[in-house]
Amino acid sequence: MLVVVVLTVVAYLPAGSLTAAVPPPRYGEASMSWLRTSNGQIVDSSGRKVLLRGFNDDALVSYPKDPPAPLDEMDATLMQQAGFDVVRLGIDWAQLEPARGRIDQAYLDRVAGAVSILNRHGLYVIFDMHFRL
Repeated sequence: MLVVVVLTVVAYLPAGSLTAAVPPPRYGEASMSWLRTSNGQIVDSSGRKVLLRGFNDDALVSYPKDPPAPLDEMDATLMQQAGFDVVRLGIDWAQLEPARGRIDQAYLDRVAGAVSILNRHGLYVIFDMHFRL
């Protein structure tokens, strides 16, 4: 009876669900190609559809309490080892432009540093602009 139940369950699983299909890690910025959109989809330089897997990081966004932990090399290494390939990076407009027409170069350098860390680990970055009233 147990064999029948197991075989029945296995028969109804989606194809490939019993294997872990994690792409091999990519190393370094040189291995990253530019991505673009085409017909509402993200594609690579050859026009092939790209499925990105990742999560949000709010290390550069200020909140009223409990500032977020900084983003560092260890974070990027763990993301890469977990098979992620994209990070949606929150950007705080109030820090980027603290006064109308004045860009905070130090904050811009922090953004560039975070992008560099992530790119070195084969992670694409999508900017998510935050604006507080």
